[in-house]
Amino acid sequence: MKLTLLLLSCLFAVLFACNLQSNKDIDGHDLLNRPGQINDCCGICQSISGCKAFSWTSYNGGTCWLKSATGPIKDGGDVTLGTLGGGGGGGYSLRKTYEGNNFFDGFYFWNYNDPTHGCVRYVDKGTAQSMGLIGVENGKVKISSDSSNTYNGNDGRPSVRIHSNDKYNEGLFIFDLDHMPIGPGTWPAYWFCGDNWPNNGEIDVLEGVDGNTANNQALHTNENCYMPLDASIFNGHWAKGPGGKIANDCYVNAAGQSTNQGCSITSEDGYFGVPFNNAGGGVFAFEWNRDNSLKIWIFKRNELPADINSGNPNPLNWGKPEAYFTIGSTCNANHFNNHEIIINLTFCGDWAGNVYPGGMGACENKVRSDPGAFKDAYWLINHLKYYSK
Repeated sequence: MKLTLLLLSCLFAVLFACNLQSNKDIDGHDLLNRPGQINDCCGICQSISGCKAFSWTSYNGGTCWLKSATGPIKDGGDVTLGTLGGGGGGGYSLRKTYEGNNFFDGFYFWNYNDPTHGCVRYVDKGTAQSMGLIGVENGKVKISSDSSNTYNGNDGRPSVRIHSNDKYNEGLFIFDLDHMPIGPGTWPAYWFCGDNWPNNGEIDVLEGVDGNTANNQALHTNENCYMPLDASIFNGHWAKGPGGKIANDCYVNAAGQSTNQGCSITSEDGYFGVPFNNAGGGVFAFEWNRDNSLKIWIFKRNELPADINSGNPNPLNWGKPEAYFTIGSTCNANHFNNHEIIINLTFCGDWAGNVYPGGMGACENKVRSDPGAFKDAYWLINHLKYYSK
């Protein structure tokens, strides 16, 4: 009896050491295969050096196809995908929460000139407090631009840009917000960036300009970072540069792409700006698996997975992301190092100003002269949570 219980406990330990997902497969990264039932595959993978995941099929009585990476994941028909100990999926533990009255303790205020040449004046914490640009309302963090005053000459509209005190190299980040800034010439962003730009990379999770209803996700790097063209592994679509060239070269000075376009994926419609806010906001989930992928999911409030609501997020349950950037042979992990989390709102500038009706001059005039147009240019944040394996 004791022996039977011991064997059963070992079997359950093996089963629960792997995360399983039906009708999914991993594209490439094959190590070898072994005969076995699905109950066997996890233990086999654990015993093979370099194995991080497996695909199980009923082929030839049952076969475990062992994999050296946890992605890219694709639809796999009658295939079951398994990953070790949460590799690329579950197994996450909450490490840090930015929220409520303690939110700003985790950030410093960046108050230099805007490198994107926006019509903005970033202010320090004291100024932001005295102008009423930051605060906590019913437990939610509000970060605003000024919407009370007009400005003349070369002065920009006061706004806020904050950087995390901590630096990150991987993990799962859950950004839950009720509202993102909207208004004429607005350009809000939530992004990750290393020092000595672009040598340590930039990862744009949430970004767009006034009028956009789809989110822009992008990587900006130094040379030799290219993305595979396969768009079947994400729900968005590749952005294009001049002449219709797909923007899959992440180098900021890539030939045939707009200046600093990077490798850029546009989300499905409705996940940015007015429609996102009208849906009650939602969550931007960013999973950084350092050696194999960067994935971004966007969920409106009524689409939130139960595991996010419960505080036990498991990306394997979420289906295809809006954006999937592959890290590996064509773009190694060292393109992205020691990133700070950045949340900011600028106006006009290199992107929003150049697409504004009437051009840059019209955009800057609107920003300086019409404070009431910016009453909705604010973030309303429930929390930002960082999980690691």
